[in-house]
Amino acid sequence: MPLSPRSVLFIGLGGLAAVLVWAASVPDEIAVDKNCQPLGTAHVAALVHGGDFWQAQQRLLAAERDRLLALPAKLDLAKEAQEKERSALDAHLNRLSRGGAEQEERDQAAAQRYRAERLAWMLQCEAKARERMN
Repeated sequence: MPLSPRSVLFIGLGGLAAVLVWAASVPDEIAVDKNCQPLGTAHVAALVHGGDFWQAQQRLLAAERDRLLALPAKLDLAKEAQEKERSALDAHLNRLSRGGAEQEERDQAAAQRYRAERLAWMLQCEAKARERMN
């Protein structure tokens, strides 16, 4: 039995309503781009929820910032434990490849550069989120 035009209309409106509710919900993850503007459907949530959207984004950015700032301390503890186990292997590998230490330094510099850029971006977006909440 085919659907009546009225049923099709109600099904379409119901689907549209579901999509709008989904798009308007406050994201539970960072949903801003490099310019601190809402990403994708987060535009709808920012329009609908205004200050609540930006408050949630500020909270998520602060949590990620804190995680990044704590990362070196956690890595240092993990490295210390691994160093005891790897010392003999590292000595052997260093004899095989003198470039290993240089590569490790380059990797560490790249990781620090990434952290610094990400932290700068987060601080900028946190400030913009605070402005938009007021």
